[in-house]
Amino acid sequence: MPVADSTDRYRRSVLIKWIRCRVTDPAAFDRGQRGWGALADVPGFLGQRGGWGEPGIAHVVAFWRSAADHAAFLAGSHDALAAAQQGSYAEIDVRLFEGDPALVAGDLRRVVGEVVALEPSWTVPPAV
Repeated sequence: MPVADSTDRYRRSVLIKWIRCRVTDPAAFDRGQRGWGALADVPGFLGQRGGWGEPGIAHVVAFWRSAADHAAFLAGSHDALAAAQQGSYAEIDVRLFEGDPALVAGDLRRVVGEVVALEPSWTVPPAV
């Protein structure tokens, strides 16, 4: 069996964005989260999953091809999408790091450190 070299490892590494919110209005947050489906058409977006952790805490984990793609999204359509959730949470914490999406996509505990009850409607696959 061939051994993966460092270029193989680099190709699997993507930007992972972990968003943790203390939610004050779960119904409004959920409605707003469903609006993030527009991410599917953003260049460099690779997918997103999320759900509820401890009571009142929402976790969303998104995968981007590169930091440059993510930065372009922030400079473009991010604010319009985020506006739908304004007022539905009291705190937000965003963390960015590089990693292998295969290691975290199926089990968000590897990122957030707790069990997350996934909300299927928050899942955004990339456009094909």
